[in-house]
Amino acid sequence: MSLEILGNNYYQEYDDLVDASPEGTIFHKTWWLNIFKEYYGSSYDVKFYGFFENKKLTAGMPVPVNKKFGFNFVYNPKFTVYLGSFFAEYNAKTCTKVSHRKKINQMFGDILKGSGLLLRYSFHNSHIDLQPFIWSGFDLKVHFYTQVLKLTDMNKVWQSLDGNKRNEINSALKQNYRITFGNFDELYTLYKNSMVKQSHSFVNKELLEAIFKECQKHNCCQVFTLFDENEAIASFFIVWDNKRAYCIVAGMDTEHRGAMSLLVWEVIKYTKEQLNLEEIDFAASSVPSIEHAYRGYGGDPKPIFVLRTTSTVGLIILKSYDRFKNSIST
Repeated sequence: MSLEILGNNYYQEYDDLVDASPEGTIFHKTWWLNIFKEYYGSSYDVKFYGFFENKKLTAGMPVPVNKKFGFNFVYNPKFTVYLGSFFAEYNAKTCTKVSHRKKINQMFGDILKGSGLLLRYSFHNSHIDLQPFIWSGFDLKVHFYTQVLKLTDMNKVWQSLDGNKRNEINSALKQNYRITFGNFDELYTLYKNSMVKQSHSFVNKELLEAIFKECQKHNCCQVFTLFDENEAIASFFIVWDNKRAYCIVAGMDTEHRGAMSLLVWEVIKYTKEQLNLEEIDFAASSVPSIEHAYRGYGGDPKPIFVLRTTSTVGLIILKSYDRFKNSIST
């Protein structure tokens, strides 16, 4: 058994394991995390760790590091909802499986501890045992909740929508709206305007466009834009892997009530009917108005577990994190 930093020659095997693992998401992929190298420049680096048993890769974990203010910061890059360890299927008794994962996660925890000040490192909710990371000295919290909508039965999905959502969708269907695909410029304008109106920060166009273009190369994204005649009034950007779709950003003209509800419903149907996926993750938000809007689509609330440092220096920085996080993340 060995734990190694993976070179480029292992990237395909690593990405294949991401697909096979219940914990693996698009955000774990090598190409996703390498998007940020060009944007952040030399201050950003990411290492992909692999755990080998009998010369076979059976677990992995990415560690992105951003060098700012003389420190190495470890945190999820923008729009990277989930990171953490992921595992190949392991056929064994429950007690053996738990012990096996604990051993590997403790090794991964030691890697994180030596990589820098951990400001925010989040795991997918399929993880049920993060105790080894606590043993490694990290603080574990539920940072916020995401809404995950199961799409097994679309009739049940429709019935699970909030009554106001269904009314808005039905009303919007009576309008002469049309939906187009791939309109990035309209998406960004609506997204930026929406965030400005709510006094929230937004990422610059270059980073979001870099994500959009790279995902296009991998055939795993779509932008949906709803028009009223020739005016773009709502837009929604999703990415997906082999398990589910994820919301990245959205924006709307608030003068057109119901337009976004209709658009999100079309995104839900697209996820089920065109992508053949059984799940859409609205990818969480700590913004109350956004969380409330997604809640109306009837998804199940799922916790997002986040590791943070407990070091003295780290705690001092964490107290100021909310004030300067935009300067180290955008």
